[in-house]
Amino acid sequence: MKITNKAKPIIEKILEENNCDTLLVNIMQGCCGPSVFLTMGTLQGSEEVTNVNGVSVVFSPEAIERTKEVVIDEKDGKLVLEDALASNC
Repeated sequence: MKITNKAKPIIEKILEENNCDTLLVNIMQGCCGPSVFLTMGTLQGSEEVTNVNGVSVVFSPEAIERTKEVVIDEKDGKLVLEDALASNC
C-alpha cells in the first residue's frame, strides 16, 4: 500500500482528532468479493507495525498481499482509495 504525500497530512489529522495513532487495514468480504476496509486504532504493543510514508499501519494477515497495489490519495480535499483489484459490480 502507498500513502501519497497529499494524503498523509489528512490521515494524520484524522488520527489525531480521534485520539488514534494507527491506520488498521483489513479485508472485508462483500457481495462482489473482498474489499479493502480501513479503520483507526491505538497500538496495543503486540501488533506488527509497518511505516507507510510516515504513517503507522497495521495490516491484517489477509490484507498484506491484497493491498500491494492500493494507493491512498487526496482529491478535492478528501481521501480516496485507488484499488485496481476492486470489484466493479
